[in-house]
Amino acid sequence: MQFKNYIKFPKSKRVRTYKKLMRLLNNNIMLTEALKLIENNASKDGKKSKDGTAIAVGRWRELNGDGQPIAEAMKAWIPAREYIMISGGTLSGKLGDALKETLLITDSVSTLQRKIVGGLAYPAMLLTMIIGMMLMFAIKVYPEMAQFVPLEQWPAASANYAKISLFMLDNIQYIVAGLFGLTVAIFYSLSRWTGPVRNVLDKFPPYSFYRIMMGASFLLTLSSMLKSGLTLPTALDHLKKHAQPWYDERLSAALFYLSDGKNLGLALDRSGHQFPDKETITDLRSYADLSAFDEILKTLGSEWITETVEKVEDVIGLVRIMSIFVTFLFIVWFLWAIYSLQSIMGV
Repeated sequence: MQFKNYIKFPKSKRVRTYKKLMRLLNNNIMLTEALKLIENNASKDGKKSKDGTAIAVGRWRELNGDGQPIAEAMKAWIPAREYIMISGGTLSGKLGDALKETLLITDSVSTLQRKIVGGLAYPAMLLTMIIGMMLMFAIKVYPEMAQFVPLEQWPAASANYAKISLFMLDNIQYIVAGLFGLTVAIFYSLSRWTGPVRNVLDKFPPYSFYRIMMGASFLLTLSSMLKSGLTLPTALDHLKKHAQPWYDERLSAALFYLSDGKNLGLALDRSGHQFPDKETITDLRSYADLSAFDEILKTLGSEWITETVEKVEDVIGLVRIMSIFVTFLFIVWFLWAIYSLQSIMGV
């Protein structure tokens, strides 16, 4: 998905468009006509031709009219996960059902993302507060106190706090750049880092959060593709074609063992990546040969969403408690540093 297209056609507009297109298709409206209706309504019959939905759907209609499958026409305007779902629907000829499942998965993954982002916002705020306290000490408190008592004569608690605060003040640009660089590196590596070290890191945040989101998407997407009539190897191969390196590594290993005659549960188990997780793999080993496996996958995916939201909340709750405790220690240290200085100055 191109960034400029995301600005014009964000998630809220995509979801509304999917719902409209799904309803029209389910009411036996031809795809070309459905796209034309959505485009005209979004543009107010041409009066708002620069509307993001009108531009996107108009482009889909043009490309589809030129012979491109609708999923290919949509590709530049939607995220990879949604493209995979919709293209699976076009392969099976069930675009309406694919749109319905895409909406379900988008909502489920968005729920996880909101929980993660919302839960980490509070610890981030506390970290900012700690940095602010230390910078205030270095800028306001230290210069005034150092006029009366040299740093070398300060009590240990006050001196250590001052040294750390001064170091932070002198190197704040490098600290901020380092934190920003680390954040960018982590986000970049989430979908790209592979190998045995990554398997270990997948057990801990933030990599475990990514594994959870991809696991939920995997179960629900695969269920939808199997329900639409695709075989398991075809569905996995289709997912693999559009997968980033981390996801590709897991899908490739599963396909290898599937080709060796193993069922999906055994294939995921033998791959050694513990994806989606141990418990789900155990369930898949039991259910993979049943006739209603696509429905079982959907149930497992829905249960996975519910259970993982609870797990994420537990992890974030622990992170929040730890961040509050660390913040409390810094506040106590700050107050003790001030009190110790006042004591030696006789204030």
